[in-house]
Amino acid sequence: MNKGLHARLPEVIALLCLGLKYGLDFAVECGALTLEESNEVWEEGMSAFISQATDQGSRVEEERPAKRFIEILNSLKESGSAILGDRNDDCIRQVGPAQTLVGWNDQQNGHVLILGQTAYKAVKDHCRRTDEPYTIKYNAVIKDLRRMGYIDCPSQKIATHNVCIANGQKRVLKLRKVLLNERENNDENNAFSAPGPLML
Repeated sequence: MNKGLHARLPEVIALLCLGLKYGLDFAVECGALTLEESNEVWEEGMSAFISQATDQGSRVEEERPAKRFIEILNSLKESGSAILGDRNDDCIRQVGPAQTLVGWNDQQNGHVLILGQTAYKAVKDHCRRTDEPYTIKYNAVIKDLRRMGYIDCPSQKIATHNVCIANGQKRVLKLRKVLLNERENNDENNAFSAPGPLML
C-alpha cells in the first residue's frame, strides 16, 4: 500500500474489497457472472479503490495544518501583508494599515520568531477575504508544526518561547528555517512534501 495514504484509508479499502468480494461471490453463485467475469470486476474494483484512496491521501496531505499554515504565511509575506521585523531592532517595527507584524527574523540563531496567534489570525483573515476555506484550529496548527519538527519547543507541553525583542518580552514560536530547507530535499516518496522556507 502507498505510504502516502492517510492512516485510515487501508482499513476503508479492505472493507470495500470485502464487500466487493461478497457481492461478486453471490453474483457467481446466482449465475449472473462467470468466474472469469467476476475476476475481471475484482481487478477493476481493486484498481479503482486504490486509485481513489491515493487521490484522497494526497488531498489529505495537502491539508496538513503545518503545511497549509506556512504556505499561506509565505504568500502573505511575499505580498507584503505579513511583515517580519528584525530581532535586533531597537524598537518594534511600524507597519502600514493593510499589514500585520507576524514576527521577527532571528538571523543569528536561524529562526523566524512567529507571534503564533497573530500569524494564525492573519492567515485566517486572508482566507476569509479570499473565500478560501480555512477550518483548521490554532491548536491543530501548533500540534502539527511540533509533530513535523518545524518549531523548537522548550518542553513537551509548551510550544512558545519567551524572548526579549526591542526591550520587551514576547511569546513566540521558533520556526526552524534550516529544517524547512532540509525537508525540501527529502525523498520524493515522502508522504508529506514540506513547503518552502519563509522568504526573508
